[in-house]
Amino acid sequence: MKQLIDNQWLFRKDDGSFSDFCKFPARTLDLPHDWCIEEGAFAKENYIHSVREEGHLEFRHDSYLPRGCGMYQKCLEIPQLFEKQRVFLEFDGVFGESTLFVDGIKAGENSSGYTGAVYDITPFAAGKKEVTLEMHVSAERMQGWWYEGGGIYRHVWLIIKPDTHLVPWGIAITTPDISENSARIHVEAEVANAAAGSELLVEILYPESGSGSKLLAQTEFSKESIDLTIDSPRLWDIDSPHCYTARITLKKGSDLDVEYVSFGIRYFEFTPDKGFFLNGRHLQLRGGNIHHDFGGLGTALPDRAHEKNVEVLKEMGANMIRSSHNPAAPALMDACDRMGMLLWAETRNLHTDKGAEKDLTALIRRDRNHPSVILWSLANTAGGQEGNRNLTTMLKTLHDLAKKLDPSRPTAVGLEGNADANANGFADTVDVVGYNGGGMGGKDVRDHENYPERCEVISEYSSGRGARGIYKEEEFGESGIFEILGDGRKLAKNGKYCSELALLQSHAREWEHVMEHPYLAGGLMWSAIEYRGETCGFPVVTSQFGVLDICRFPKDTYYYYQMLWGKKPMIHIFPPWNRDVPAGTPVELYCCSNCDSVTLELNGKVIMENETLPENKYAVWEIPYEPGTLIIRGKKEGKAVCRKRLVTPGKAATVKIISDNDCMTPGGDIAFLRINVVDGEKNFVPDAAVDLEITVTGAGTLAGVCSGDPASHERENTPFIRTFSGSALAIIKSSAAPGKITVTVKGKELQSAECVFWSAIPPTGTQR
Repeated sequence: MKQLIDNQWLFRKDDGSFSDFCKFPARTLDLPHDWCIEEGAFAKENYIHSVREEGHLEFRHDSYLPRGCGMYQKCLEIPQLFEKQRVFLEFDGVFGESTLFVDGIKAGENSSGYTGAVYDITPFAAGKKEVTLEMHVSAERMQGWWYEGGGIYRHVWLIIKPDTHLVPWGIAITTPDISENSARIHVEAEVANAAAGSELLVEILYPESGSGSKLLAQTEFSKESIDLTIDSPRLWDIDSPHCYTARITLKKGSDLDVEYVSFGIRYFEFTPDKGFFLNGRHLQLRGGNIHHDFGGLGTALPDRAHEKNVEVLKEMGANMIRSSHNPAAPALMDACDRMGMLLWAETRNLHTDKGAEKDLTALIRRDRNHPSVILWSLANTAGGQEGNRNLTTMLKTLHDLAKKLDPSRPTAVGLEGNADANANGFADTVDVVGYNGGGMGGKDVRDHENYPERCEVISEYSSGRGARGIYKEEEFGESGIFEILGDGRKLAKNGKYCSELALLQSHAREWEHVMEHPYLAGGLMWSAIEYRGETCGFPVVTSQFGVLDICRFPKDTYYYYQMLWGKKPMIHIFPPWNRDVPAGTPVELYCCSNCDSVTLELNGKVIMENETLPENKYAVWEIPYEPGTLIIRGKKEGKAVCRKRLVTPGKAATVKIISDNDCMTPGGDIAFLRINVVDGEKNFVPDAAVDLEITVTGAGTLAGVCSGDPASHERENTPFIRTFSGSALAIIKSSAAPGKITVTVKGKELQSAECVFWSAIPPTGTQR
């Protein structure tokens, strides 16, 4: 039995002494939970300067939110399922250093804020129908240089098994031999307290259209591993992510333990001269790095938010995510499996004297059955400086451990520019070498010539910044403040809005490097999604990196990649058509389109007809400005296939509410609502900054709000938000009971608007 136990935890902030749970005020809440974004106030005093270890690992805190400590408590009922039963708790992620107590007795601890952990609490729960759980969490110590949050920010599970049982995280499934006609499925299963009379049954299931599953193969065995064969396998791929289920049943007498493990059948290869191949065909890796926070939610993401991350990147044309720089949530990996997104799984802890082996073991054992995972990344650094090989020795230890735990996948590293990774041997230790910083000034080209057998990928490119809807840099922080990074770079921390146009230019320049070098497996942008921290200085509190802002609203560069990577005809023009210049003034207009040619009309007059577009580049035109309506039509082979319309808007009059989920599932499903300010003719007002109040009634609640403003210090767990560049985000959570949900948005001097949708129990057998 595996049961989610996220509901009804008692939470208290703490001063770090953890001496008395009743010492501080308490409240009841449901997980996942991030107290930093929920309770904290942005302040310059919360800034913590950069700290380095061995000149290569950086730690700093510049999201300007307080950190602190917290305590969680839950009275847990324990079902009595077996005469002699084992009781486990699985935590998907707790930030930061956490210690678990059961009935006041220490049951275990985890120093990593990112790796999952399984605790065997049988010694404390044996014979009991109820125990009190207490989790002490300290988020004081930095483990990265981005916003990390605080608290039990991922799921918690109760697992009950018989005395002889399948070990949690103890099943490994690989597909070593694949052909068009058949696939060999290799299953390894760890059994605890095995005894005479134990029997194992493995069944391979594939979902039928409808509610059932088809049994494809089965076998009984008593040893640790077995091979099965299925005919005509359906391969997992980015466009057809077929997943199978292995049902592993362990029986000893009347006791029964069952595990369901999802897996995929696929094969892949990194090559030093031709890049990456998936299922025998060449595939350029295209995607980005992401951290783990979300506007309005902090780090406490429901499953739907992880799915949203994959969804918006798939729509852009991406096929890979790098979980920088720590293990991702299982929910994100599940979404990648289900939706066809490759995943670079990573741990940043390199120090074998500080728990690196434990962290890597947890990552691989928990996540090795995800077909989306194609790399185990062991570090994000270039190793020791001046040829120091100490860190290389640590990396070699982790590489060997990864190969022991999972020989089916290659290892990788993302090289920073802080050392010579060739001189210290760091780059030669892993199977695939990633280069951060767009190749770090051509080092990937140099190394391809000097090390022709090395498999290379650009693990980070284009650290360009840009705020959504901002087209001219605006500085408003303190001047003369700088920070020196571990690789020697000196960054200004003067606080400013960065331009979307500069962001686009950075991406176009560095992606071109990837396109020009076919030996590269591909490139992962820094970053795909904006995040808190790593700012350009107070009062800015987000990075401004990302082609999507922290609300997951696209910036213009997002459409540049749709042009390059997408399959559907598309066209996007920008900036908005509300220029603050006299009529007739020449202004620049940018266009991203995968069409052959375009026709441009301004106020009904054709000013550009069948204009040929540059291949794999965005177009820039200079045209005379005239308020009104601008229409552009894209053509392929002479036929119009798409259009875009820009209008000079009037005064803000009301809002338009756009929901991505009009029929939610009861019990915690999520709908993301984009709220756009519009004029009386429903035209978007792109520079509107309006204070909104959001009310939710019926079968749902308001889970969070955000505007995407990099300098916003608004609390995101209130019903109030000020729009940024004309938009804001409201996140709606469904209640336990089904029913009607009404969202009302009011703004100062605006006509209120309403959005109605439903939370309903889905028909039996249907999936989201």
